[in-house]
Amino acid sequence: MLKEKTVRQAELAGLELREEEIEQLVGSRSLPGIVGWDLDMLRAKQHLVMAHMSHQQLVDLEGQLGELQALFLQLQLLISEQQELLDNIKYNVLHTQDYVAQSAAIVKRAIKYKRQSRLSAALSAVAGLCTCCACLACVPKALH
Repeated sequence: MLKEKTVRQAELAGLELREEEIEQLVGSRSLPGIVGWDLDMLRAKQHLVMAHMSHQQLVDLEGQLGELQALFLQLQLLISEQQELLDNIKYNVLHTQDYVAQSAAIVKRAIKYKRQSRLSAALSAVAGLCTCCACLACVPKALH
């Protein structure tokens, strides 16, 4: 009966007591005075437990923030490595455009020289024929 009365007083006081705390209150030689000094002691214990829980949550949060910071550092490293690759690709594309422009100029010159070469070959052939024709014209005269 004393135990039930103690549990009821604790409930009315808004305390959640464990079974061992209830047994300790019931087993004490003095009458359990939940409303008095014991109540303050129990509240202090609850506040201490809550403070320990809050401290543990803060420590866990600090650890998670450290992990998050490590992830951001890794991400930054990966981005900087990728930036080097992007810079190299950009460099190669720009140089490729320069090479294409140079190649276009070289091809134009080659076409020009090819036309000149064909014209030279044609003129040489005509000149060679003329020379041969002139020689052939001299040969019959020399034979007579």
